[in-house]
Amino acid sequence: MDQCEYEESFFSIAKRLGYNIEICKAGPFKDERQIDFGNKKLHAGHIRKLCPLVIKKGPILSYEDFENIVPGRPCAVPYFNEINKIIFKEKMVCV
Repeated sequence: MDQCEYEESFFSIAKRLGYNIEICKAGPFKDERQIDFGNKKLHAGHIRKLCPLVIKKGPILSYEDFENIVPGRPCAVPYFNEINKIIFKEKMVCV
């Protein structure tokens, strides 16, 4: 699975789990998809930035790992890890 496939899987699973997928309307990720977890949003750019760390460490990232790559979004970590676990289980391959 490459980075593009990882991003597509991430958004697909998030949608399947009932998270709202929307298009960012402002900022550096304008016109890109984002996931609304209710209390925090992750943009496609965030997912791409986190992908190399997921490749290195596996599906579960610590709050510290997450903060080093995507600062200011600690509330998104449990959701991010939840989706990653499913990706790893369903795809049966590391990204």
